[in-house]
Amino acid sequence: MSEGFLFANEQSSATTPKEVISEKPWKVMIVDDDKAVHQVTKMVMSGFRFDDRPVQFLSAFSGREAKDMIAEEEDIALILLDVVMESDDAGLEVARYIRQELHNNITRIVLRTGQPGQAPEDDVIRNYDINDYKDKTELTKTKLVTLFYSALRSYRDICMINESRGGLRRVIQAITSVQDASSLKQFASAILEQLLGLLGLPSDAVFCHSLSTFSVKNAGSFKVMAATGDMAELLENEFEILDPRIAAAFGEAMDMRRGHYGDDYFIGFYRTARGSENLLYIKKNREIALADRQLLELYADNVACTYDRLLLAEEAMSSQQDLIHLLGEAVEQRSDTEGQHVSRVADLAALIAREYGLNAFEVELIRMAAPLHDVGNISLGDALVHQTTVYTEQQRAEMQQHAQVGYELLSRSDEPMMRLAAAIAHEHHERWDGQGYPQKSQGEDIHIAGRIVALADSLDAMTHERTYRPAKSLTEAYTELKAQSGTQFDPRLVDIVLANEEAIAKILQI
Repeated sequence: MSEGFLFANEQSSATTPKEVISEKPWKVMIVDDDKAVHQVTKMVMSGFRFDDRPVQFLSAFSGREAKDMIAEEEDIALILLDVVMESDDAGLEVARYIRQELHNNITRIVLRTGQPGQAPEDDVIRNYDINDYKDKTELTKTKLVTLFYSALRSYRDICMINESRGGLRRVIQAITSVQDASSLKQFASAILEQLLGLLGLPSDAVFCHSLSTFSVKNAGSFKVMAATGDMAELLENEFEILDPRIAAAFGEAMDMRRGHYGDDYFIGFYRTARGSENLLYIKKNREIALADRQLLELYADNVACTYDRLLLAEEAMSSQQDLIHLLGEAVEQRSDTEGQHVSRVADLAALIAREYGLNAFEVELIRMAAPLHDVGNISLGDALVHQTTVYTEQQRAEMQQHAQVGYELLSRSDEPMMRLAAAIAHEHHERWDGQGYPQKSQGEDIHIAGRIVALADSLDAMTHERTYRPAKSLTEAYTELKAQSGTQFDPRLVDIVLANEEAIAKILQI
């Protein structure tokens, strides 16, 4: 829970909510071949309102006309449907069309007939999904008003249930994607949309998060963490480019350190225990009760804390990656390898892995683990590392031990990335034909990450200068790769490198 819900004093907590009238009407269709029925119904129900919304009447004088109109019109709440029109079952055919062809189970259908014997009530309600069945002679003004209240209330509630179901589906779909700070936005927006619907508030809202000083990269900035309704397009925006009116309202809340009301909006100001400050803008249609504000506070607190944790995790991961690169480069500097070798090998390995068909998680693991491929070199003496002449058998055996040393060092960890790094360190000197070291593994017995890094490491080494030889051009390096395809390197991986020359050259910076 946050340090406290900070909100401006209200005039009175017992004030009755002021509903702002929405003029979007309820659509009610009258389908009857008798014009007098249309006239009388409209006259009797003139001025009728439900949930502070008026009624808009639509008229159709035959079953065919009704079908055409229903197919074009959206959001018809209620249909008063005559049974006998151009045929004895014209109304029933309209009902069947609505339910079975349009698959519309939301619109309320009330049959009105002056000839009840033409269609037995029980059969019609059961077989045609009719919501009510009335004899025209019994529809007095009182009964008609009661019918409208009942039907429109039912339609409203069904729409709310369907919207909630759709929102719940979006929430469920978003759960699996919450892996980083950017994907949290979709999840937070889906939850905010559901919360606003539950509270009966308009869907236009935006939630901004001020990052705490724990997040050094982004300290002092605001991020749009959730946005719904007409504001959904703000999801990728920063605080500075919000609508000026919203930004001004946020600025006022920040200055006062508390939330406040505007003429048609509500601003909530929340602080978490981690020190982040969060602002919620909601376009309101009424005063927001204390219990509702507490739910909004709970939402803001949980989203903000989750975001803080994700950012800390991302920065920890970034720091870990930086340390891995620094360690890899420190190892490389003992040899004559120039700077950025391990970074290029990591990027090359990721490209090859992606084109090979590994999933995004596996590609990222390889990118992170690849810089440690030669960490075992720390066990080698300087003389051996810097030797430019041909190794003796004893020196070669000693040098080849670095693969085993790297494996033993990295395999002490149970973390997936470190275990993959151990496999790479152990197997990136194996050859496709089985003539490599330390285990003389061959073909697909070599770990795919080892095969990928072996190719990436060799390609970068060939195209960059060493003290004992000049750099090869990419064309020369490709010629060498073709010659070694199927012997030193996995031929499928070589084909991937050859097919991505432009991207490879960009990574190699040549």
